Amino acid sequence: MKELKIIDDYYDALNVPMELVSRKHEHLQPRVALMVAMSRYRTDARIGDLFGFDRSSVNHHRNNHKNNIETWGGYKYHYDLASSIINQNLKRRI
Repeated sequence: MKELKIIDDYYDALNVPMELVSRKHEHLQPRVALMVAMSRYRTDARIGDLFGFDRSSVNHHRNNHKNNIETWGGYKYHYDLASSIINQNLKRRI
């Protein structure tokens, strides 16, 4: 699946291990940015399944995206990186 390749490529580029259950900033921010970036191409339910979360968690993060860009230091970098990797791999919304 392309989604799994995207996740692997993203965390390889960050040189950070993927940690799905941690709420530590260094794990949470990259995960949230990737989930939001993927939401342009995949449903909330699909993204939630990939990360082990409910679709409402994806929706929550997407609704806070603008605020995160403006106030959460480092989030924009993670979001831009995720978007770049996704744009290279996904061409249409499903």
